[in-house]
Amino acid sequence: MKKVVFATLLVVLSFIILVSFNDYIDIGGITPDLLIIVVVLWAFSNGTTDGLVIGFFAGLLLDCFFGYKNIVGLNALGYMFLGYICGVAHDFYYSNDIKLPLFLMGAGDFLYNFAYYILFFLLKNKLDFSYYNTHIIIPSLIYTLVVGLVLYKPVFMLCKWLNINAEDGDSKIEETVDEKGETESV
Repeated sequence: MKKVVFATLLVVLSFIILVSFNDYIDIGGITPDLLIIVVVLWAFSNGTTDGLVIGFFAGLLLDCFFGYKNIVGLNALGYMFLGYICGVAHDFYYSNDIKLPLFLMGAGDFLYNFAYYILFFLLKNKLDFSYYNTHIIIPSLIYTLVVGLVLYKPVFMLCKWLNINAEDGDSKIEETVDEKGETESV
């Protein structure tokens, strides 16, 4: 239960920061994708199911507020897929090493921006990919990685703390009553 509350708070807080402080955190019109950072780190720390759920919730939040012409679900699908892939990485590789989560953040940000280019620019016959790549994709990728590097340790420690507390809360001491009516811990 704590994990659900903290995941929800983390996504909503990231979204509020992204929306409210957009003018203050952008550099040259580029902002870091805080929701990709949160989805990648949470899924990498907690596994595929948590990655799917937090990815879907983060993407749906984006779709509800910034959906394109009443199309709901594109961001939810993309973020959910990203959360699942990062959750699979959790199953194979779980360590304090930061290289894999940063790679997943970078790949997720690049693929998200590339898909955005294809869906909203290429299909409208705007073919200047080199301009979009050098002015949008690469700066966004670098900015997201720098912010992800800063946020990695706090989010990772939060996930570790939640996982430890969840395991402690689930382990119940079984008590048995003997013939004399006394209780024993097993």
